[in-house]
Amino acid sequence: MDASSAPPGSMPYDEFVKAVEAKKVEGVVFQPPSGNEAYAIIEGKTIRMGAGWPVEESRGPSSTLYAVQMLEEAGVPYAWNFNLKAKASYKTRMAADMEARSAK
Repeated sequence: MDASSAPPGSMPYDEFVKAVEAKKVEGVVFQPPSGNEAYAIIEGKTIRMGAGWPVEESRGPSSTLYAVQMLEEAGVPYAWNFNLKAKASYKTRMAADMEARSAK
């Protein structure tokens, strides 16, 4: 994420790295779909990550997985904030498909 698109009050990536190294980061939550938006818990406060945060680029070297690797190496817990509950229409369609297959 470049500085011009960083949200106000967010923490630049270089400061985040220093906080990880200083063992101040308690955890990180990555937002779907790719983790380009992430929040770190630092000294009990939730802080949005900002300028310099590695964003997912399909045709480039940048990836949020660089941040994940750093967190794993430092032993910092992280999570992806996915809602895995299927929508009702999807569940209904799947149930109908399963019924149709078992009827054959």
